[in-house]
Amino acid sequence: MVQIRRESEGFSRSQVSSLIREWTSEARVPQRQISAEEIVDRCVYTLVNEGARILEEGIALRAVDIDIIYLNGYGFPAYRGALCGTPTRSV
Repeated sequence: MVQIRRESEGFSRSQVSSLIREWTSEARVPQRQISAEEIVDRCVYTLVNEGARILEEGIALRAVDIDIIYLNGYGFPAYRGALCGTPTRSV
């Protein structure tokens, strides 16, 4: 087991990396590199799915209402386009 000494600021990056490597190897969890694009995609898909749930539950009337909240309320970058309007657009 990796011994970790806690410092006043927290754990060092190398300590955390060592722990993660040890735990994942013990659990036989395969590791891979995740690109920045994949991280953004996962976050965006989560927002789209949550928007769909909000519409389904009747909390919001239209997809554009949710997009307005994402853009103005949460500060989602406008250059990425409308989240909830995207799935209904034809290609």
